[in-house]
Amino acid sequence: MDKFPTLALLTDRQALDEALIRRARDEISTIRDPSLRKLLGSCLETLRSADRAASDAASAVIQLLGHGTAGGELERHPNAYSPRTLATRWLCSERHVRNLIKRGDLPHFRFGKLLRIKPSDVDDFERRNVVRPE
Repeated sequence: MDKFPTLALLTDRQALDEALIRRARDEISTIRDPSLRKLLGSCLETLRSADRAASDAASAVIQLLGHGTAGGELERHPNAYSPRTLATRWLCSERHVRNLIKRGDLPHFRFGKLLRIKPSDVDDFERRNVVRPE
């Protein structure tokens, strides 16, 4: 990688920014061997794709840990969950949450016509329904 210092920076996991990507593309474009140019171009795109995937995964984890909302704002201590926000927290369908309510497995209350679930009821339900390996 001595011939390609920018690519070396990318593989050393320097933060990917557009200037670094442009420099790497410029270095790759100067390569005379078409197969090597194609290979290194493919490597660059793979690095960019992996970086995007890692960034997306990190954002999803942060959102799940904080029980975030779709807008990216973290909602750590909601006053009450709707079936939709609880389904997002549990990574299940809204229908599943509504079925738990309908069967009486999950306590709820109504705010006007809206179904709401207290965070303490959610915590109790989670404690009661944890399946531990034997």
